[in-house]
Amino acid sequence: MRNLIIILTLISSISHAANTSDSTIVAEMKHVIDGKSPMTIIKSTIEIEETKYSEFSGIPDNNYRKITTCNFKKIGKGLTVVTGRQDNGRCFCIMDMNGNRDFSDDYCYYFRPERINESETFTRQPLMYDTPNGQKGGLWVAPYLAWNEETDGRDINDLHCYIEYGHQFESDINIDGKDFHINIYPIGENFYEYNINNTSQSSLSTNIPLRIGDVFFYIGDIDEVRQTCKIRVIQTDGINIPVAPNNGFKAPSFECKDIKGKAFSLEKQKGKYVLIDFWGTWCGPCIAALPTMRAIYEKYGKHVQLVSISTDLDDRHHVNHELPTLESVIKKHKMEWTNINGGDFINGTIIKKYMITSYPTSVLINPDGIIVSIDTGDTGLKNVESILENIFDNDNKK
Repeated sequence: MRNLIIILTLISSISHAANTSDSTIVAEMKHVIDGKSPMTIIKSTIEIEETKYSEFSGIPDNNYRKITTCNFKKIGKGLTVVTGRQDNGRCFCIMDMNGNRDFSDDYCYYFRPERINESETFTRQPLMYDTPNGQKGGLWVAPYLAWNEETDGRDINDLHCYIEYGHQFESDINIDGKDFHINIYPIGENFYEYNINNTSQSSLSTNIPLRIGDVFFYIGDIDEVRQTCKIRVIQTDGINIPVAPNNGFKAPSFECKDIKGKAFSLEKQKGKYVLIDFWGTWCGPCIAALPTMRAIYEKYGKHVQLVSISTDLDDRHHVNHELPTLESVIKKHKMEWTNINGGDFINGTIIKKYMITSYPTSVLINPDGIIVSIDTGDTGLKNVESILENIFDNDNKK
């Protein structure tokens, strides 16, 4: 009988494994120029000595001008910008897009200095270059103007001109007859975001996988020089769900003690919904969202395990006012559910497991341990409230 059980177990394991596949694709990326990629600000601009201004031509008549340059390390190309003010008070900004040191054949942006604080944006332009493998690449660039924070005045001398840039790659892959279109956005020098089939309103960091149906995608090893990336693809039958801090994945498990010393295990919450709120007493929006947490507790506390994980600022970060104690905030807002001190707001163990970068962040986990909602701000909690209403209120009406 015991041997029969072992044989049946092996058959079950083999059958289960057959319904899950794990493969890695080396996909080709194509450079896209569409002016819609997220923008990164380059602040390492260098002011050119005034004695060398004679090397540049085509600058509009002015009573003040400043010429700066920046270097795009990724493409090995520089960009020079001139900003200035004319006698009538109008200001201008020109980027030397073709690198000929003549600004007369480039587009001139005109602006009013008093509007800079209103986050005035400028039209992007394509900066073309040749890639190492002989293909054409391009950055979308635009001026970014900001006042010197150390001065109180609004003199043109204190206005700094930086460069905003953005570019993207795209890749098409086919899995079992289904086409997937992937957009990859380089953010800064060594950071990337991506989107697949426009499945979400915002792009994901490449260290966070994405689920579409029963297909799980992991984007990594992006090589801009060879224009390739590795895409790990896991296909399941909907039973073996990978662990990751994103919708549709199994929630990362953790065990710890709450602030009262009582043991808490996420794994032991299986069979009911769990709502985790990552917050901090230093975070204004977090405090503003606590009444929503309280309302969820009062309405759904019998069906949902609420867990608030507070975080502390580290030595490098501070606020300009005295922070209330964790205990006083818990008491004031009647946070009668489970409260956990998550430690440092960047390097706390649970914070790192869930890759939390924004506060507050709410994570709703279903009775099977699968994340069904992860969102930020009070809006995120409102979304959770709507999900719970659809689940429990509609069930009661049946």
